[in-house]
Amino acid sequence: MAVLLNPRAWLALALAAFLAFTHAFACRGGKASVRADFDAYKTQQSEQRILADGAQRNEETRRQVAIDKEAKDAHDRIAALESDVGAARAGADRLHAAIAAAVRTGKDPKPATGGQGKPGADALDLLALVLVRTDDAAGAISEYADRLLVVGIACERSYDALTVKP
Repeated sequence: MAVLLNPRAWLALALAAFLAFTHAFACRGGKASVRADFDAYKTQQSEQRILADGAQRNEETRRQVAIDKEAKDAHDRIAALESDVGAARAGADRLHAAIAAAVRTGKDPKPATGGQGKPGADALDLLALVLVRTDDAAGAISEYADRLLVVGIACERSYDALTVKP
């Protein structure tokens, strides 16, 4: 009971109450300040994410347009190649017909004798056969090589279009 009558105890109690009261207001103010800073940070991060998403969509669109352009160019080149191949085949057919006509006109009328190979076979027939087969093989190889060239160029250009140059 003697402690309750001591003025120093009342002063200490009043000081403790005052400090607790001011501390409570300071914490509330600090919380509000921290919350405002955090809300501003979240808003800034959200805006940056939206901008980054937009930039990513733009880059994806740019890349897709570049790939589509290269694919269209490759298809156009292949179509031109196929028309060239058709013209080359027509030329080869004319060459084959000319060789066949030359073989018919230049054929020896007498049949082959024993020991000379197949009956009726001669060097002109063999030459015509070799020329036709060689021409067919060269045409197939040429068509394959031209297609590989077109596809390779398209692939290289697509890669160049996708890579960002500094």
